[in-house]
Amino acid sequence: MRKSRKGIPIDNTFKQLFCSFTDGTSFHLTHFDDLLRDAGYIETIENSVRAMMSSHSAKRFFKSFSPARLWKFRTLLQDLFIWRLGKELPDIVIQGNAQW
Repeated sequence: MRKSRKGIPIDNTFKQLFCSFTDGTSFHLTHFDDLLRDAGYIETIENSVRAMMSSHSAKRFFKSFSPARLWKFRTLLQDLFIWRLGKELPDIVIQGNAQW
C-alpha cells in the first residue's frame, strides 16, 4: 500500500483508522484533520504528530483500494465481527445507530 518511504507505515494507518472508527465521534474524513491538532488524542494512541494521518492521506489510502480489495476487506471485517460474537455470545446484538 505504501509506495515510497515518505508515507505513513501501513500498520500505523490501520491503527489510526481503527481507533477513529472505534471512537465513533465522527465518520467524516475531515475528522482526521481535527485529530491531527489534538495533542491528547495523539498521546493516547501513542503516536507522534509527524505520523498522524490527514484527511488527504486518508482519501489517498481509501482510493488505493480496488473494488475487489474492498470486497475482501468487507468480508474480513464481517468475519472478525462474527468471530467476536461467537466468542462473547451476547444475548442481544443491536446494529446501527440506536438511540436509547
